Amino acid sequence: MTRLQPHDITGLGERLRAYEERLRKATGVGLAGIAAHSLGGTSTTAFANILKETVVGVIPVSYGDGIIPGFSEAVKNILEFLGVAAFVTRQANLRGLGEAVERGASVLFLSDDDDFVAINLTTRKVAGNSEATGRGYGAALDLMAGGIQDREVLVIGAGPVGQSAARYLSSRGGRVVIHDRDADQARLLADTIPGSSVAMDLAAALQRCALIIEATPSPGVIAHKYITFGTLVAAPGVPLGIDAEGRKMLGGRLIHDPLEIGVATMLYTALAE
Repeated sequence: MTRLQPHDITGLGERLRAYEERLRKATGVGLAGIAAHSLGGTSTTAFANILKETVVGVIPVSYGDGIIPGFSEAVKNILEFLGVAAFVTRQANLRGLGEAVERGASVLFLSDDDDFVAINLTTRKVAGNSEATGRGYGAALDLMAGGIQDREVLVIGAGPVGQSAARYLSSRGGRVVIHDRDADQARLLADTIPGSSVAMDLAAALQRCALIIEATPSPGVIAHKYITFGTLVAAPGVPLGIDAEGRKMLGGRLIHDPLEIGVATMLYTALAE
């Protein structure tokens, strides 16, 4: 799992409303709408009552490399923005788990060096961050493009997030093109997705595909020379893999955040029937 840095999430809570507005301009919906769309076009109204009744406990975990400063609070801010009651436990690890249950949490959010999950204590449903993030960004690209049926979509990065995005995009009718610096990894993923293909030459694929998921942990993967007026990018990768000039050129045709879409999709997935 990509490890965030404190500067990635500093001030995230204060930026949520502005980010929501940017998402609405780009996709027609906000965080909740993207999360619901990732579940097959489910309406956000289907979640209205359950959101009001949900209490989420965010549990800091200090194992491994320890707690990222501001991470738990940022997750809580996103959850509250989505309309649920949320709190960060005062204690960490197992004591925090016990505290969350004692304080009435029905959903738990916790993360260590290897995984980040949401657990619904009522239904025993577990939503993993990598799968949810990939699916959420796939949904955001689908909405931004006005639908991807029969259109080529380039997925850069065949790790867990890219895998999830690729499968979601295929389910929406997209013709998925996969690139990874590990060609064997790209072929393994393509073998699981009917109708998909592998792009060995990234430059050629970028010249051909206007719809892009950038799901790598590397900066500068997409150079600005490959950005056109029709390019749309949804980029869950941290750090963002587009050079500075490319970001300027894309403007509102780029969707990227460190946590928001992933957390929103995790919550909606955990609460879905």
